Amino acid sequence: MNDPRHVGADDGRDPSTARHPAADEALTIPWPAEEPGRQVSGQARDDDAALTASAEWTREREDGRERRPSVGVDSREAIRELWVGQRVSFPYKRRRYAGVITKLGRTRVAVAYRIATGRNRDRVRLVHASLVTPAEVEDR
Repeated sequence: MNDPRHVGADDGRDPSTARHPAADEALTIPWPAEEPGRQVSGQARDDDAALTASAEWTREREDGRERRPSVGVDSREAIRELWVGQRVSFPYKRRRYAGVITKLGRTRVAVAYRIATGRNRDRVRLVHASLVTPAEVEDR
């Protein structure tokens, strides 16, 4: 007896009986006249929001593609001012971390840093040189 429609039915023992449609009609709840229009307008709003989000995501992705070459060019210039053992900070996942440069490349530097939580707290991350800020500059 999971469904109230089963109350007027005899659980399929007599398939020829007309009580099943009668039970359905008895339990039919009339929809308000504005309900179909509300559902259609709600779906249209959801579709518009999805299109807007998709367009924004595509725009952000294209902006990232346009910025990518300039990060490499800027990093080639910035790496000339950096050296191994220098204390720096860098952005990663909406936070700033402080560390020490352990290796220099053409456009990126390896920065050793420590996180506050977890078992293995020591990390090394490759970061574009243009995103690294020397610690001496930050203190001013």
